[in-house]
Amino acid sequence: MKTFLQRHQADIYGVLPGFDRVRFRGTRRAVSFPKGVMGLLWVFRILLKNFAQFLQGHTKRLKSVTEELAQGTPVGQVHYVRSSTASKEDVVARLVREHQVPDDFTGLVAVLSCVEPCRTFGVYRNREQKKLELRSMFRKCLHYYLYIRHPQFGLLHIRIQRWFPFQVQVCMRLAKQMDQAGIENDRTGPTLRHRTARCHGREHPNPRPSRVEFLAQRARTT
Repeated sequence: MKTFLQRHQADIYGVLPGFDRVRFRGTRRAVSFPKGVMGLLWVFRILLKNFAQFLQGHTKRLKSVTEELAQGTPVGQVHYVRSSTASKEDVVARLVREHQVPDDFTGLVAVLSCVEPCRTFGVYRNREQKKLELRSMFRKCLHYYLYIRHPQFGLLHIRIQRWFPFQVQVCMRLAKQMDQAGIENDRTGPTLRHRTARCHGREHPNPRPSRVEFLAQRARTT
């Protein structure tokens, strides 16, 4: 990267480093705190002592639907990842090679599962007041990772918490869109560096060149 900057220094306006991934998280705010969950239980007439049993029914339905989706993938089943620190993308890349998934394949490639930390709710027995209480807590539960090859966004994944409140995250990478737009970039782990330059005899399109020039000037003077 440094060699590239030195070689094309006269043609480069500036370098903007940033993360290569964009993550969207979905949360139902009405049930994201204990009082909200208590309101939900009141609507369905569920006692706190039956809280876990009530959630297990929803978890079983989520498990059934996810396993059905996994059967339609090239892998054919949900693949369990033993370590939460393992790279899920490396696991998917290995599965793609093992199952000889074509490069032009689009759609659901693989479904992974892994036990990871999560925020959920649990029933606590208050011995002093002699009653049950619902409390927010951190624990570990199973998560599903649905890896999808999208024709425009490339490889992205949807992360679904299998236990209440079933949080959903969608994570996609920006590098493929930049490649398709002809934007020079350099991938370094989970980050990318956007080079704004006149590349191959043409000026790179930039919606706000003045801001990039300003950042480049600031970088030279500091």
